[in-house]
Amino acid sequence: MSEYVKIHRDGTAVVPDGDVNRHVSVTLQFDPDSGDVRAVPDINGARVRAGLEPHPDRDDPSTTAADDDETGEYTTAGFAQVQSPLFHDNVQGIRITPGESPSVYGIPGLAAEQLHPQDTLAVTIAGGAAETDIVVLHNFYTDLPGAAARLHSWGDVSGNIAHIKPIRVAVTTSATIGAWQDTVITTTENLLKANTDYAVLGYSTNTALGAIGIKGPDTSNLRATGPGATSEFATSNYFAYLSQSRGLPFIPVFNAANANATFVSSCAATASVAAVVELIVAQLSSNLPT
Repeated sequence: MSEYVKIHRDGTAVVPDGDVNRHVSVTLQFDPDSGDVRAVPDINGARVRAGLEPHPDRDDPSTTAADDDETGEYTTAGFAQVQSPLFHDNVQGIRITPGESPSVYGIPGLAAEQLHPQDTLAVTIAGGAAETDIVVLHNFYTDLPGAAARLHSWGDVSGNIAHIKPIRVAVTTSATIGAWQDTVITTTENLLKANTDYAVLGYSTNTALGAIGIKGPDTSNLRATGPGATSEFATSNYFAYLSQSRGLPFIPVFNAANANATFVSSCAATASVAAVVELIVAQLSSNLPT
């Protein structure tokens, strides 16, 4: 699940309870315990838009979080990295230098880096001197207090599939580079069966985007996201693959009754990018427990 920290114009920030969507074009250092964000020097003069995740519950040791993927979209070749004193090293941490843009699996789908309460993460990105690049952290939480997203494992879905249905959604990303834009999934077509559960196995896009996700009542209005690459091999079963590989409930499930309040979320490293996103969903033979 992903959601952005609210960043004020003076560079300070707090972790809000509601849905926010703010970015800042500097390298950021984030303290998940206090919610503070401070600017640190840019690398190679790159402008940065960094999306940071909320922290796990500090008072509940059973609540864990993991950095399951780190992806980015670059105008020119560069790198993105996340540093923490609790990672392997605090010199480079997890640095990816992808040859593709958007990158897909900066962290292998079979593994993840454990995150820890009260840790301090520093996210940096490098690119050209006069451009905007973006990096997205895709974090998974075993339990997020106050959220009850309908996330399921492949075993819950695999024997319960009636039909495969791509849901076509024409989107245009925000005029603010790197900001999320939410588009209702019924914008382009509305052919879902009433009162029926659909499992989002993955998605595809005909134009490269920074990240793509789904958001609505069934995800506790938080975004379940993945990379916005045009390679269907990597994305058409993105959530199902992560679930099967990790043995964890990564697959978002929504009911058609909530379709008009369910969104495709998209962002990009350039402004107002038009794309056709298709959510690859499985119509389920029987509805899953909520």
